[in-house]
Amino acid sequence: MADTTSSSSNGATASVAAGSGNDPMGVAEAGLTQTETALKSELEPKADPQVLKKTFKVGPKQERLIGLWLDLAVRNPGLAPGRDPVGLFTEYQNVERLKKIVQRLRGLSKTGETTVLIRLAELWKIVGDISGVAGHTPGNPEVADAVRQTQAALSHGPRKQKATKAPITPIPTGKKALHEAALAHAKAAEEPGATVSPVTPVTPAAPAPAGTVPASGAPTTNTNGGTPPSGHAS
Repeated sequence: MADTTSSSSNGATASVAAGSGNDPMGVAEAGLTQTETALKSELEPKADPQVLKKTFKVGPKQERLIGLWLDLAVRNPGLAPGRDPVGLFTEYQNVERLKKIVQRLRGLSKTGETTVLIRLAELWKIVGDISGVAGHTPGNPEVADAVRQTQAALSHGPRKQKATKAPITPIPTGKKALHEAALAHAKAAEEPGATVSPVTPVTPAAPAPAGTVPASGAPTTNTNGGTPPSGHAS
């Protein structure tokens, strides 16, 4: 039984047995490498996103018809003149097999991501307990440095204040705008549970009548050509 050495991010090393029963991760890594090597010649190279965007997406119905027509072409070569129906049908079968492999890998990937999420959370909780004990164990520079790194990781710093902007409803002016606002107000009032704010229309000021004394108190100009008002002696 061979041994393999795996390295962690902080430089620590651990030896594990690379047997099928003792090291499932080693077996999985080897199998994944073998899968990558086997599929490398069958996979398309990295395609341009613009090309992929314009590539026709074959649906389930069209996919089934591909198999139907290629099978017919194999049994009736005259349907595909100048082509290799057998080779095309074999390619179709390989694509279908690859599709199933991708589905298995995608399902395994989702389950693996969930497993990583849960187990990292469990390990982080345990490490938090360990660092809490280490904080009361002075005298070891490496432990003290790890405690400082942990405290820095737990410190999120000041939170950025978010500004909330409330929309300002313009005050309607003019007969048409006032009419529309009144209709909207009445419609909103009819809805159950609705809170309706009062509409405050802006009424334009009426023009001052002729001869009115201005607000400044200045006397008005006599526009009667010097003739005194009726009822007064000259």
